[in-house]
Amino acid sequence: MTIERLLKELGERHFEVLWRYEVLTNSIVIQMDKRYCHQWYRLARKVTLDDFHHFITDQFEDTMVRFLKEMAQELEYQIKVAPEPMKGEDND
Repeated sequence: MTIERLLKELGERHFEVLWRYEVLTNSIVIQMDKRYCHQWYRLARKVTLDDFHHFITDQFEDTMVRFLKEMAQELEYQIKVAPEPMKGEDND
């Protein structure tokens, strides 16, 4: 699966994904939000270059797709098990 296809799929499932490169830590910060029942939920991860070495593939796209899929699964699990919305985000 490509990043583009996954991001479209996540968007259709009400996820928003942002990422940025952080120079000081030489890492990528990924923020994933999901709207559920008029509330926003958030999960953030810092991915270092060491994290990329844990996978067999050394391709950036494949690794990012795996991280994004895992984050989406974890965020949906957290919403289902113990929903704690972001404070102050109750607007449509």
